[in-house]
Amino acid sequence: MITGAEYVLNTSKKVDGTVQISTAEGKKEDITDANNSKVTITPENNMSLTIRKEDGTIADEGSRIPRKGDAFNISVADGCKTAWLNNKKVEMKTAAVKWQKLKYHGLNGGQIVKGEYICAPVSFIAEAFGLEYRCEEDGAVAYIYLEDGRELQFARGSIATVMEDEVRCMYCEALHRDGELLISIEWFARFIMKACASKCEDVVYVTDHYAELGVDMADVLRNLLHNEKETIILK
Repeated sequence: MITGAEYVLNTSKKVDGTVQISTAEGKKEDITDANNSKVTITPENNMSLTIRKEDGTIADEGSRIPRKGDAFNISVADGCKTAWLNNKKVEMKTAAVKWQKLKYHGLNGGQIVKGEYICAPVSFIAEAFGLEYRCEEDGAVAYIYLEDGRELQFARGSIATVMEDEVRCMYCEALHRDGELLISIEWFARFIMKACASKCEDVVYVTDHYAELGVDMADVLRNLLHNEKETIILK
């Protein structure tokens, strides 16, 4: 540990032989890295440091958190029959739908969009979360059985689902398309499975930890699911 009147600098070698550095206050200092080459430590602020070599280039310390994808993930896009499940493409029985929940203002008032939600087939949602599924009445009524034995019942046109004789309200009504019942995958992930669901435009991403889907990643997922290749022109 290197100490001084205005700073405290801790250095320790990691398993791979590189030097790990932490500081409480900012000050410039020179040390020697694992390869016995001189590097310069320059504090950018009171809580972080940039390590530079003698030639001015930034020394690569590696990533503190391994760069790897989520082991559990689900993604669907409006109008697309292909879904992303645990880092591979799968086919749903019908395409996902972006559905607008409407309300009417006044007796003769116009329609007002209360919310937009991505709906996916109940059969796919059950498959994605490893749950049992069955349907009846040409898919207009569907059931999902949770691991603890609870049953959820969904019906065409109903915004409610019945679970253990209790009525739960979903984001929007269940849709019936191509013999399949569709419900909001965002609602099911958040309220039933306690997972994280993030929506950006017409794409939903679900995983088992906090994650916020941004515009760029939504574009990547949308193109991936629609099998579209994007050309990027560098100027």
